[in-house]
Amino acid sequence: MEDEILDEEFSIMYQEAERMKVLDSTTFLRPVKNLKLKKPVMIDVGQTVAEALSLMQTK
Repeated sequence: MEDEILDEEFSIMYQEAERMKVLDSTTFLRPVKNLKLKKPVMIDVGQTVAEALSLMQTK
C-alpha cells in the first residue's frame, strides 16, 4: 500500500516537471513553428507600458 502511494507521488512529481517550459539548448534546435508560442500582444502606439503589461497579464 505504501509503495503504491510513493509511486503515485513520484509520478505526479515527474509529470509537473515535464509541463514546465524551459529555455535550454534543445529549445534552439527546434523550428519556431513547433515551439507552441502564444500570439504576441498588439497595442496602439499611444498606449503606455503599464497598459501593455496589464493586457499581457489578462491574456
